[in-house]
Amino acid sequence: METNYQPLGFTFIALTKHYLNLLDEQLKGLPIEKYYYPFWYIAKNSGNINQQQMAECLDVDKVAIVRVIDYLEKIDFVERKINPQDRRCHTLHATDFGLQYLEKVEQALQQTDQFLLNEMKSSCDTWHLELIELNHKLRGSSIDKFTFDYKRISHEND
Repeated sequence: METNYQPLGFTFIALTKHYLNLLDEQLKGLPIEKYYYPFWYIAKNSGNINQQQMAECLDVDKVAIVRVIDYLEKIDFVERKINPQDRRCHTLHATDFGLQYLEKVEQALQQTDQFLLNEMKSSCDTWHLELIELNHKLRGSSIDKFTFDYKRISHEND
């Protein structure tokens, strides 16, 4: 049975796969193989963000964010530092080693965005902003019981 209908969720999942594939191609050869956006976000907020805030930003649970930060620490892109105001809390910092790759990661994110948005027939600026607004509008609603499992993201040869 053939149908022209495709659920929006499936479309977003498929586009996410394409997006990550394009991004991965641009960043081949770098010491970082995943978690590009979390690294970029930490580097842009270096020293001003903790793991709890990072979990909220990525819409993932605390356990998942620990795995992300552990990976980024292992490859020496990020480090945790004890917050002097609250010794129970760690702030996240980009390392000097990681900062060497920040511009390349940021360019790849922007180029991947631009490539996909340019492929759209309608005004990509308006469409992208509407999706961002929709995401902000839905945050905190009952659908937040679902989280994205970053642990399950893997490359074909992992």
